[in-house]
Formats: sequence, structure tokens, C-alpha cells
Amino acid sequence: GGQYLLTTFGGKARLWRKNAQALQTFSNVSEVTFSPPNSKDPAGGQYMLTTGEGKAKLWNKTGQLIQALKADNTITAAGFSADGQRLSTQGEQQAQLWDSSGQLIKTFGNPENSAGLAAKFSPDGQQILTLGRNELQLWDAQGHLIKTLQSSTSKTDAVFSPDGQHILTYGD
Repeated sequence: GGQYLLTTFGGKARLWRKNAQALQTFSNVSEVTFSPPNSKDPAGGQYMLTTGEGKAKLWNKTGQLIQALKADNTITAAGFSADGQRLSTQGEQQAQLWDSSGQLIKTFGNPENSAGLAAKFSPDGQQILTLGRNELQLWDAQGHLIKTLQSSTSKTDAVFSPDGQHILTYGD
């Protein structure tokens, strides 16, 4: 663990070895997420997701492309489940659930007020939240809607508490 470092600036990201050897440069990147530690990857960081230009790509830790995630919509947010075995993406009015090899499991959701701002797993991996401008939706791990929460103000992001019992939203 700790062998790799990622730097970002101006839509570019660069992956480095800890010894300062540059491995790969990525263009058109707006967000990067590394996989968490899990039973198959105790140190974490075995995989990373990049989003940018409406697309998400799954890479291995040395910067080799595993899969470009093909969705019917523009992908604006992505994340890993706590066990690193599933991925979630969100875009305009749809969210997707993927396996760790980048294969689509399910497309779900169609929030009327969605801007595709967040797609995140709960700490136990049993729920997924998706966030639109004024709406947060909570789904089970199979993509079935549990609850929709409306807000009178615009939100920019949301996170689960470490115990998964609360959701914090923030924005305007």
C-alpha cells in the first residue's frame, strides 16, 4: 500500500509511484476515486475510477484501462462500494450499478429534478444515495427505490455518516 500518488490540476491527473516515477497522465478528468481496502486488496487502491467529459473509466493501479463504463447518459459522479466489488455512477436522470470489472448490473432511477451530482454507497454497501439539484434518493443495493427526500434549496453533495445511519447534504 501507499505505492502510488495521484496529482490533479486543470483537468489533468497524473499517477506516480512513491519513488517519483510518473506512470500515466490522464486528460479531461474532473474526479478520481480509488477503491477502498478489501479482502482482495488489503491496502486498497487496486483500482481507480476517473470521471470527466461525461464518461467514467475504470483503471488498474498502474494506469492501465480496464473498462470504459458505457452508460446511456452523461456520467457526472462515480464511487466504489466499501468492499470494492461494485461501482455506482450517476448522470442526468439515471444511476447505474456496475461490478468491479466494469460490467453494467443495473440502470435505475429517473428523478425529475436530477443534475447527477452524487452516487455513493452506504458504509455497509447495502444502500446507494443519488443526489439531484433538490432531491436525494435512497436505493437498496439492487437498485430499488427506498425513499425520496425533497429539499427547497439546491444541494451540491451528500455523504453517509460512518455508521450509515445519517446522511449529510450540503449546498446552498
